[in-house]
Amino acid sequence: MPYILGRAADDDDNDPVEVREYELICNGSPYPLGWAQSPVYTRVETGSGNIYWRYFENGMIVSSPNTCAHVLFGAIYHFYDGLNQFDGPLGFPTSDVTALPGGASYATFEHGVLYLASDGTVSQLEPLLPSYVQSLTANLVPPSFSMLDLGGLPMPGPFHQGLDPTIGGITGFAQVKLQAIADNAVAGDPRVSQHVSGIATVVSFDSLGGGGCAGASFNSAGRSLLPAHTFRVHFDFNLSGCAGLLGEATADLRITVRLFLNGAVSVKLQSYVIDGVSTPGGFGDDDLRSGLNEALNKQYGNDLLNAAVPPGVNILGALVAQRGNASVTAGTAQIGDVQLYIEPICSVSRLVDRINGKSATESLTTLRGVRDGIIRSNPRGSEFVGALNLFGALLIDRFARETDRRSLFTGAARILHRNTSHDGATLHRELENLITVITEASERTRTLPGFLDRLLMRTVAHLRDAIEKKHDLVTTLRHVRLLLEEDR
Repeated sequence: MPYILGRAADDDDNDPVEVREYELICNGSPYPLGWAQSPVYTRVETGSGNIYWRYFENGMIVSSPNTCAHVLFGAIYHFYDGLNQFDGPLGFPTSDVTALPGGASYATFEHGVLYLASDGTVSQLEPLLPSYVQSLTANLVPPSFSMLDLGGLPMPGPFHQGLDPTIGGITGFAQVKLQAIADNAVAGDPRVSQHVSGIATVVSFDSLGGGGCAGASFNSAGRSLLPAHTFRVHFDFNLSGCAGLLGEATADLRITVRLFLNGAVSVKLQSYVIDGVSTPGGFGDDDLRSGLNEALNKQYGNDLLNAAVPPGVNILGALVAQRGNASVTAGTAQIGDVQLYIEPICSVSRLVDRINGKSATESLTTLRGVRDGIIRSNPRGSEFVGALNLFGALLIDRFARETDRRSLFTGAARILHRNTSHDGATLHRELENLITVITEASERTRTLPGFLDRLLMRTVAHLRDAIEKKHDLVTTLRHVRLLLEEDR
């Protein structure tokens, strides 16, 4: 498509795109963009500020007030170009084109992720369903304790089943966390605990803030920040003794937190504002305000989520939905929902790569074609593929911890390669038969303690048998379906 045009920026004004170009050259970074083909263009983005972009022979550098200056090139750039670039549905890039082991690469954007497979095909990824994110978090801790850093306190509410990344679930998470902070603050101060007999906390989602760019300089590209969540919080303090006869104390706050992705997903306090406090007669207003300040100030720098990513799961991007009713794998996203993206067929690629040369490429092409056909033809196709991607990553990690891991990896790669003994339609039919049992199993991983670990153990045992009997992929999948149906 033609270049998006704007006003030429002033020369040497140190706009973000110029600075990023200097940083690439001065630090000797790989420079696949080629020569500049345009000036640095700029225009005012309504409601936020200036955006800047420049075209090169094989890509572009582009920045906005809510994102750092990022570098796009090659096949990902051309795919983005076909979607009307930053004026299209993906918005501005929030990362450079980033290489992955095995020859794949990806880039994240304000509203999605583009993935370049090792065979050269580019696709726009779908986020994990909220239920799969819950499955991930549910299996990281014993079911009777929280994902929150509450000092070992039992978890109130449903969050032992994992963190729901929808705005309702995130608001519930904030409610539990803030209730625990308030309870612990009172319990830890005898001067307060002798007067306070209980605290009721009400949290509601208020608004979504902008993103931003942190750490950018002449020597660093910086990182784009995800939009921040602001919540309104109301505390009712039940007072004991004589103070309680005069009424109850209350406090109203606004608390802003931001999501970060650095190998794992974390949540950190960004700011808070105490809108008002009220105690009987106003005599304790200053003490209550001081107590709230002290309790919240202790949270700066802490990871409020305190969640680990299971080994083998490679999270490419975490996005915050900035507009309602955007299409997601199933249903619609609401403003403030968190969406996680993992590498597609990552586990299959790692296995098939053990087959040298043309055979590996042919096997991956066949499997990707069947995957895409399933997504197009079945209403639950995307959900099913998401479950396979997630389970496959965990299974690969389980392989790596077995004493016979070498034969497991090699044997599983051969099973995948033996799909060529059947046509794609036969493989497609067997996967269609698996959809219901796989999606049901993914739900059980969230609700039944230990189910996922038991399923992984049984799958490894089954694969050993399939490898010994030299089963092909269709036969192996049929046996896996029977294995899952036994647990219904």
